[in-house]
Amino acid sequence: MLSAGVVFGIINAIQGIHLPQTQEGIIYIILIAVISTVIALITFFMGVERIGPTSTSTISTLEPVVTIIAAVVFLQEKVYWYNLFGGIMILIAVLILSRIKK
Repeated sequence: MLSAGVVFGIINAIQGIHLPQTQEGIIYIILIAVISTVIALITFFMGVERIGPTSTSTISTLEPVVTIIAAVVFLQEKVYWYNLFGGIMILIAVLILSRIKK
């Protein structure tokens, strides 16, 4: 998150800051910040505490799959073969990792 903040800071320094012009835009930015960052990190650390770092990390690899599903459902995005292929590869990796004995 620190790296992303630095990169976006540099981009804004070069291109200038473009803040939302409507109240709706401001609300969306706040929702993105709260849901995608605050809630995501809190639940990740709760998972680490409850089920351990290995299981939490394994489960968190499903994030790209969930992102694709959410994009299709909420944004009506088109899914291309490489999206499906990537999602299948992630699911296979999760299955392999879940079968490895501790």
